[in-house]
Amino acid sequence: MINILYLIDHIWNSNGGTEGQLLMLINNLDPSRYRPHLFCLKETPWTKSARVDFPMHVLHIKKLLRPGIVPQIFDFRRYCRQNHIDIIQTYFNDSLIFGVIASRLSGVKKVIASRRNLGPGFWNRKGLLFAFRALRPFVTRYMANSQATRDSISRHEGIAPDRIDVIYNGLDLCRFAAVDDLLRARHRRELGLDDSHILIGMA
Repeated sequence: MINILYLIDHIWNSNGGTEGQLLMLINNLDPSRYRPHLFCLKETPWTKSARVDFPMHVLHIKKLLRPGIVPQIFDFRRYCRQNHIDIIQTYFNDSLIFGVIASRLSGVKKVIASRRNLGPGFWNRKGLLFAFRALRPFVTRYMANSQATRDSISRHEGIAPDRIDVIYNGLDLCRFAAVDDLLRARHRRELGLDDSHILIGMA
C-alpha cells in the first residue's frame, strides 16, 4: 500500500478548478494500491463541513513566515512518520514551500509539485521565484496540467523539462449524464434560440 499525502493551501469548495481536480483524483484512486491523506494549510467552511472517505486534516497555517508555525511542522512530521507517508504531492505556492521543507524533516523522500499556473505575475512574484528555485533540488518530479505550464515553469524557474510530466485535467463525464435533448431544447428556448441557430460555448 502506497501512502500519498496531498497538501493544498485551501479548499473553498469541491467545484473549484484545482480543488475539484484534486478531490476527483483522490476519489478515483485504486484503494487496493493507494491510501490518500489530505492536508489543508488553511481552514475554510468546506473543510469544516465536508464528509470524506479518507483522512483529512487542517494545519491552521495562515502565513508561512511566522514563529508560530514550528509546532505545525512538528505535528506534520509526526503524522508522516506514524502513517508511513511515501509521497507528498503539493498544490499551490505555500503548500509547495511548506511541503518540501516538511518532507525533509519528516524523512519523506518523494515530493511531487503540481504546477498549474503560467507565471510570472501574481503567482510567481520575485520572492516566490527565489523560493521555488531554491527548492528545486528537493522536488522529485513536477506535474503540469498543460504543455504551456510545463514550458513556462521550465523557462522561468530553470527546471529541466525532463523533470516535468504533463497530466491534463480530468473530466468527470458522469456530471453530464443528465444532459439530454429535452434539457438542451429547454435551455435553447430560454436563450431565445431555435434549432437553426448555432450556439457556441466559451470557457
